[in-house]
Amino acid sequence: MLVFYDDIIREALNDRIPWKFAENGLKRLKILKSSVKMLERDTNIPYPAIVITPVLKILVHEAGVEAIIHGHIDFREDVRGNVVPVVNLSLPFLLNAKKHLYNYILAHEFLHYMFLAKKVVKADYFSLAQDLGETIISHMLFDESVKLDPKKVFKSRYILGLINKRYEKLINDEKFLKSIEENWVKRNLPTIFIPESQFLRRFTPSEFLKMKFPEEVVKAISKIA
Repeated sequence: MLVFYDDIIREALNDRIPWKFAENGLKRLKILKSSVKMLERDTNIPYPAIVITPVLKILVHEAGVEAIIHGHIDFREDVRGNVVPVVNLSLPFLLNAKKHLYNYILAHEFLHYMFLAKKVVKADYFSLAQDLGETIISHMLFDESVKLDPKKVFKSRYILGLINKRYEKLINDEKFLKSIEENWVKRNLPTIFIPESQFLRRFTPSEFLKMKFPEEVVKAISKIA
């Protein structure tokens, strides 16, 4: 499992974020990786690469309601021109979340990842487009816990409980949210507000078909889809 931390180091060297935050984030990666290993043991499927970004992203819904984006599926292009899905996590999340919340966000994003893999393996691009809007793949605005049964992916009752029952309590924990507000927002550290209409990734059919997943993921999808 790869974790890309380059953006954090660069921003710290450029004095855009405190160097102490970069150091503390490196220490927290050990806990994050233990959560990933737990998911990999439970599913026997390799977790996608994780990219840590030095920005707090806040999604602004049409009604004006704001929501912090702790994690989402993003995409990178490899040296062969393939589109590779990755999990994007914010540094404020890494620094302030507890292990239970790590576990939940990582598990939830893994469902996003597996749902996307299912569509790619089955070459079901047009079905996906119909679900999400014409030729649009959303970063996280669709809920794969409904579209892909978590019980087909996870065996652990603990993980299933996080996804089905405890997520609202974890996400809305006042101490966690206040910590982000005090340690990041009020210090005027990098924050962007993203209108819901812009939180999208557009693919052509040919780009969709260039999306690649590890062989273990392809085999798993053929069994659970």
